[in-house]
Amino acid sequence: MNYWFEYDTSTGQIQNQPMLAETNPWTNPPTTWSVLGSFNQDTATSLEIMAYTYPERFLVEGSPAVLVEQPYFTVTAVTSTTVAGQWTLTATLNNPPSTPPTEATFTIAGQTETATITNSQATLTVDIHPSVANVAISVTASATGCATSRTSTIGGTQAASTSLQVYTPTSGNPTIAPTGAGSKSFLDGYFAGQTASIQSLLADIVTIIDLMLDVQFKKFMPALQSAIYTPVTLDADETSALSDIQANLLPKLYTTLKNAYPSGGTQQRQYSHFVTDHAGTYTNRQDYDNDVATTPNLA
Repeated sequence: MNYWFEYDTSTGQIQNQPMLAETNPWTNPPTTWSVLGSFNQDTATSLEIMAYTYPERFLVEGSPAVLVEQPYFTVTAVTSTTVAGQWTLTATLNNPPSTPPTEATFTIAGQTETATITNSQATLTVDIHPSVANVAISVTASATGCATSRTSTIGGTQAASTSLQVYTPTSGNPTIAPTGAGSKSFLDGYFAGQTASIQSLLADIVTIIDLMLDVQFKKFMPALQSAIYTPVTLDADETSALSDIQANLLPKLYTTLKNAYPSGGTQQRQYSHFVTDHAGTYTNRQDYDNDVATTPNLA
């Protein structure tokens, strides 16, 4: 088997993945491309094997054409153990040129951030908004005259269900967050889902309905019907419905003013859960409003 490299004759860049085949696998390349080979697998040099494995690091140069390793970047990404959603990206320049670049460009989710290169390394710290913390976010590093790194991934493993942006807040690190059409709705859904499980929320709905029915029909309605000035009167249909509520609904209310939080006692379990979940809802609504007010490019 032999190594083969298809390349652009004007730039020297290797096109497609190099091939391992007995004969030339590209018999009809575009007119501006050519094929370099063959290099016998059994006698190939370490340079040829590296070019087969990492073609983005090499150019085809000279006459006769030869493989030439270029300055190239590798990227490491480390997540913080103390700050949720924070990542430190380090781009290392390998095989540096005689005049190395002073700045590296990180491309994150298709957008760019720059960092100074010191001792062949550039470092950038980024934060990921919790709503997209489970998304796989691509990162590469590059600089003029250097090969772009292979793609690294930060965040999670899922595909993004909303467009992403990288913006720099008034204070803090560059932040990866939702953007574009539907991003407000996406954030709204995220924060709504942080409050409690759907089962707990359904139980909370029953609890508040119980309390409202208890207050409305055991306290307000009798008071309104016996008001000193212009008492509320009901027609026959309304009286029938009220009677049925009193007979069939009110006796089956599990949470009432009487048992929700008895004087000198403790909160009923269902009522306690509702209070806790409602407090979480309040906090999440605050967080949502703050994000909408401070995050650019939401729609």
